Formats: sequence, C-alpha cells, structure tokens
Amino acid sequence: MKLTKEIIKKIKKNDYKTITALYNEAFSAMIAMVVRYKKNEEDQITIINNSFMKAIEKIEKFDLSKEFTPWICQITKNELIDSYRKEKNYDVFFDFEAKEDGQELETESLYDLEVEHAYLRNILQTLPPATNLVFNLFAIEGYTSKEVGEELNISYETVKWHIKEARKRLKLKLIENSTTYKA
Repeated sequence: MKLTKEIIKKIKKNDYKTITALYNEAFSAMIAMVVRYKKNEEDQITIINNSFMKAIEKIEKFDLSKEFTPWICQITKNELIDSYRKEKNYDVFFDFEAKEDGQELETESLYDLEVEHAYLRNILQTLPPATNLVFNLFAIEGYTSKEVGEELNISYETVKWHIKEARKRLKLKLIENSTTYKA
C-alpha cells in the first residue's frame, strides 16, 4: 500500500479498515525483524503493536516520497532497543569488562555461512539477550560497533566483547549441530 495524503487523513480519523490494511501489510516485515531479537511470542507481538501504534501516532511525520516499510522497520528497531533499556536487569546485561587481548574481531560474516534462515534464527535465539541484541544490530542490521555502543549507551569494548562472544557461541552451536546431524 502506497501511502498518500488521503490515506494519512483516513488514518488520522481512525479509519479501522485503512489502519487494519496498513497493519496487515507491515506485519510481515516487522515480525521478520522482531523474531531475531525476542524469543517469546507475546514479547514479539507487544513490540510489533507498540511500534505500529507509534507509527500511527506520528503518521503525519511520514515522508510521502519514501516507502512505509523501511520507516516502520526503523520504528520497530528503536522499540526493540527501548525495550532492552527498560528491562529490569539492563545494567546487569551489559556489565562486562573487555576481555579481548588486543586482537581485532574476525571479519567473517554470518552471511557467509550457508544455512537456512529459520535454522540461523533458531541458533541466534540461543544467545543471551544482550549479546543477541548487540550481534543482531551489528551483523544483521549493519550498525558499526561504534553506532551499537552509542545506541545502547555502552562502551566500544563491551560491544566488541558481545560480538566476539556471539561469534564464539554461534560457532560452537554450529559445530555441535553439524556433528549431531552426521551421527
């Protein structure tokens, strides 16, 4: 659905059909993003609904020359980050000292691994929540380490630790799974 001035006017007037059609169109893009970060289905739907409501509330700020899906996905990404900030144990999630010995992080991309999307998503969901968030922002969303640190208000060293930890755990999980399937 291409948003127009008329559609935005209907949304502002709380036109149920228009809002529902927009939600149905945006849902698949939003859920594809949210499942990478949240394991619990209830949490996933909460993030999606909160994101969609924020988009509806700020629909007059939408640039009609742009596509709606990337805009709602950016709102969803921000909602995911905000949800981690609001969680009870936020400080505990990121209470890591840099454990690197000065080596740079490996540059091998997760995309280089030839695994199915669902399989990869399941493996990513085995990561601790904070590590999952940092790694997804870095490897999947394309943020730099510095940008991840700025978004989450954590040090660069902590970001590097989470990325290294994620890679280490994912590699072990992939090795474990490959030996399981060969047996």
